[in-house]
Amino acid sequence: QQGLAAGNADSILLNFRLIEVFITLGRVEPAEKALHVLSAAVDKRVATLPRPTRLSLERSISMLRGRCFAVRGESQKAIIELKRVLASRPSSDSEVRQTLQAEMLLGNIYASLSEWDLAAAAFERVTTLDPKLAQPRLAAATAWANFNQPEMAIRDRKSTRLNSSHIPLSRMPSSA
Repeated sequence: QQGLAAGNADSILLNFRLIEVFITLGRVEPAEKALHVLSAAVDKRVATLPRPTRLSLERSISMLRGRCFAVRGESQKAIIELKRVLASRPSSDSEVRQTLQAEMLLGNIYASLSEWDLAAAAFERVTTLDPKLAQPRLAAATAWANFNQPEMAIRDRKSTRLNSSHIPLSRMPSSA
């Protein structure tokens, strides 16, 4: 906030970081205000930005909006924004991480809505991107079990033991 107040109010990077902090703290209103400033800053520069940079920024803004909606409990709006994130193929390591986060959050939202088949599918897409992660595979198994698909649940549970690395949950992609 100090950097923004010191004359860098349109700083894309500072606004991104500030929004992430606000969302992490559950402070959605200031996150949304900063998101509005960020969107305006990107809009000012859109004509001068290379297409890949512009698309990456739009993708990141959709991710932040999706996270805000998720924290607010506005599941349908969050789903729309997260699907925007997932509409394009990731072209960098940071976009792959963002895709993992979006799919995990999408899976958690679908699970909260008891849309077990959609939740399982989202979690399985995470395991396709990174087969060594155990958390999404276990989440998919749980979703399949809740969707009354025990053979799918057993398959995912067994493959967790075969494929997972011992990554602490703290290093897993954030879900909100």
